[in-house]
Amino acid sequence: MPHFNGYNYISLAYKKMGKRMEPYIIECAFGEKTVFSHDGEEFMYVLEGTQGFVYARKKYLLGKENSIHFNPRIPHNDRSVGPKRAKILTVIMPP
Repeated sequence: MPHFNGYNYISLAYKKMGKRMEPYIIECAFGEKTVFSHDGEEFMYVLEGTQGFVYARKKYLLGKENSIHFNPRIPHNDRSVGPKRAKILTVIMPP
């Protein structure tokens, strides 16, 4: 499983068949402060646990079965909150 700054990533699109969406299962790090900003669109759906999400300096707490669809150019970050890692279905649509 690939790792980046304490996050575990599983790519769900091994063969894109000419499509641009990039779906992942991500296990969020605890206490992470890395801020992300990139082009395109992004959608997150919480599969397990609780995710703390900061977007445009506003804080959100997302639990199981909560989702968010946002412009990822706006600085954002997320982290696991609680006793276990949050597991998130994330779909990124590059420009």
